Amino acid sequence: MRRIFWIASSLCLACRLCLAVAELVWPSVIVCHKIDAVLKGQLPSMVKALHAYHADHGTFPSDLIRLRAHAGMPAREVPHDPWQHPYIYRKIESPPGYVIYSVGRNGSDESGGGDDITTWEKDYSCATYGIRCPPTTRALVQGAVLILLASSFLVALSSAFVDVSQMVLWRRN
Repeated sequence: MRRIFWIASSLCLACRLCLAVAELVWPSVIVCHKIDAVLKGQLPSMVKALHAYHADHGTFPSDLIRLRAHAGMPAREVPHDPWQHPYIYRKIESPPGYVIYSVGRNGSDESGGGDDITTWEKDYSCATYGIRCPPTTRALVQGAVLILLASSFLVALSSAFVDVSQMVLWRRN
């Protein structure tokens, strides 16, 4: 029984280790997922809530806290992006009547420029964000080493599991 527990905990540890190393080797993949979370999830949800507020009140809210209160959410604080920075929201005179964006990974408000993630059309490229970049030789080598380590660990783990299975069957007979 102890050996089965050891195998299961080792497998769990190996998975966590692989994820940690993958984030170090390919951080751009993690950043890309965070940008997608903002572009395809959080910003569209806030834009939809802004338009619902406008339909009910005839104007846009003065801040995101009022918007959250209108949506029935806790109004204690402004919502945060995946990097834990508050979203920037301003009412403006020109259409659509507001700007809303994330300050992005660097945390600097660049008025929608730089690495800020916006609702308007923008190119999220390798040069600006470090995402969708072709892999470097170092990243490829690290990935290959990671795959070799993980596969050798899984082979060792599966052979240990076979040994335990055979032991259990032998005891039953």
